[in-house]
Amino acid sequence: MIEKIKNNLNKLDRYYREAEEKLRYDGNKINNFASIVYCNEDRELNYDLIKRIRKYIIKVTPWFSSFRGDSLNMLSILLSTEDEWQQTFEKINEWEESLRNEGLKESAYLAISSWVLAKCAGNRNKDIVIKRIVMFYSFMHKNYTNITSSDDYLVCILLALTDISTEDYRVILDSALKDVKEKEYTTNNGAQSLVNVLALDVDSYDENMNKTEQILVKSKEIGYALPTHYVSIAAAASMFIEDADKFVEESRKSSEYLEQFEEYTFYMDKSFRYVLSMIVVLGEYNVNKIILNAVIAMCISYELDGQAKSLLSSTI
Repeated sequence: MIEKIKNNLNKLDRYYREAEEKLRYDGNKINNFASIVYCNEDRELNYDLIKRIRKYIIKVTPWFSSFRGDSLNMLSILLSTEDEWQQTFEKINEWEESLRNEGLKESAYLAISSWVLAKCAGNRNKDIVIKRIVMFYSFMHKNYTNITSSDDYLVCILLALTDISTEDYRVILDSALKDVKEKEYTTNNGAQSLVNVLALDVDSYDENMNKTEQILVKSKEIGYALPTHYVSIAAAASMFIEDADKFVEESRKSSEYLEQFEEYTFYMDKSFRYVLSMIVVLGEYNVNKIILNAVIAMCISYELDGQAKSLLSSTI
């Protein structure tokens, strides 16, 4: 195993244990998110700053807004990696308000998506970007109602920042859905998650789709089947790696290395430990951290949302 990967795995464990103590009310998934975000950063986790950011956001936003609960916790962790975090949040708040005015719903998905816009939109014309976001979401909701919801806000934003058309998106999504039905390596929702990431690089779509399928199939063969809501991590990986076999092997070794820490053995599903290992291994590649962190945040939001709905249904 590469020494840097091993060092980052050690950092991952240390940061998780620290987060579990100092941000204990966040829950283990958010604590893992904090350790993931920081394991490839050249700075220490600043818990006092994270708490200060949370107090600031609560003060300047309405009580019922996208910036509460898990989204507040994750957003404050992301912002704490920046020196000019307050200016970034002002941009996030402006984007979030503009998107709500266009009919998008307040949610953790909208908060994280607005963070991506604040970081990636640059000097693009705001009205044009918002028009393309709404166009993509309306298109997806109309044509793929059964697999489209607010958790797709992020992809609509990422697609809006590219030159892809809705028709090109339809072609590659329909192809992926057909492929999934024939090969059964994920679900229809999983297929949409894959396409949503891979569509960011249409020119390399076929090559990256092939690598994504290899990652999913080979991971399952060695006992690490990825849950549907995490297959987008494999898609993100395919855009930066060259050799799927090597990536899976590095991820397997990393997952096994984490087994020495009780936090990653007794209190964690092995598939999630493998996902964490994949993310740490990706730190060795020239990955767009903004996109990767956003995808991770969306995956965790989706899982937490599912847990909340499951808990609610069990009490009715």
